[in-house]
Amino acid sequence: KPKQLISQNWTDIVQNNDLDTETRIYYPNYRRSYSNDKEEYLGGLCRPGFLIIGQGKCGTSSLYQYLTGHDRVLPAVKKQIHYFIFNTKKSLKWYYSNFPTIESFLGTGTLMTGEASPGYMPYPSVIELLVKRLSPTRPNK
Repeated sequence: KPKQLISQNWTDIVQNNDLDTETRIYYPNYRRSYSNDKEEYLGGLCRPGFLIIGQGKCGTSSLYQYLTGHDRVLPAVKKQIHYFIFNTKKSLKWYYSNFPTIESFLGTGTLMTGEASPGYMPYPSVIELLVKRLSPTRPNK
């Protein structure tokens, strides 16, 4: 019977180096349920690896350009998506569709994507919504 690796901490998994042919790693479930319990399949879509929360005229555009100028970082479809203040009624699938697809990542060897929305700073509720919508779900046991 294969042993099950329960740890969610990838650093521990790599440092312990106890992966053998019988080890199974359980990846997060990428179905997200909302308050209305509607489940949405998010396969093939990429989550942002960074989100620049700033204020107008404080350098968010420059920081975004520096980050996306790296060979391993792809930009979002548009820099300012404003999902967490103006588009909160739209699905998480809509939000993720503003980022490159998995095929784009695999084809270019990219490691990360993200967005910059300087309008988020004045809204404290953005952080709560970010945590609620973007935190990884627990794997099914």
